[in-house]
Amino acid sequence: MISDPIDEGRNNKESQQAVPLRKMIYKQLVDDILRGSINAGERLSEAALVERFGVSKTPIREAFIQMEQEGYIVLQKNVGAVVQKISIKIVEEIFTIVAVLESYATETVVAERKLTKSDIAHLVKLVQTMKKYSQQKKYLEYRLLNVEFHGYFVEKLGNETLKKNVVDLRRRMYGFVSGGLTLPMYIDRYVECHKQILYAVKKNDATNAATLMRNHLMETKELIISTLAR
Repeated sequence: MISDPIDEGRNNKESQQAVPLRKMIYKQLVDDILRGSINAGERLSEAALVERFGVSKTPIREAFIQMEQEGYIVLQKNVGAVVQKISIKIVEEIFTIVAVLESYATETVVAERKLTKSDIAHLVKLVQTMKKYSQQKKYLEYRLLNVEFHGYFVEKLGNETLKKNVVDLRRRMYGFVSGGLTLPMYIDRYVECHKQILYAVKKNDATNAATLMRNHLMETKELIISTLAR
């Protein structure tokens, strides 16, 4: 990780603003990746971003740390921040495993009635908001709720080992591939899949909910692979 000291001569006011600046820069860069303005393999110039955002190097580097942790970029020695690349083989392998684990979590949670009325209401609200974001083309905001929707069933299962594996796999996949890469083209389809899963959950149809979850993830995998192969 870049470890250069904070620039000399910056005043206390900018230092106090570092956290909100980091968040703003992170959001903009991720949004650029989701929209395709920044491509896989592209180097993010620290100097260019300092000029673009009118800030010191500190919030840029803080944004880079979060982006690397979430898998959007890799920080290479003597190179800097480079937008992560991913292979079709990795997409195939990870999505297949996640589909198995998440469908199992969904089936078990529904079959064992682990979801309360409050949980169902929260999932309904999530899907409604995701639909709104899809209409507004707010891909980053949509992606965050998508992660929450899928993670809800894993969390409710209460299996920490399974949870850790799913989280690790999704982190390897990173958000802009597992969701963002195909969002502009297929976001309406994804919303419909979530609505179908939720309907089965509300009906306490564990088998169908699991099947729909698995089919949704496998379909997403195929859409991403076809997009990467172009």
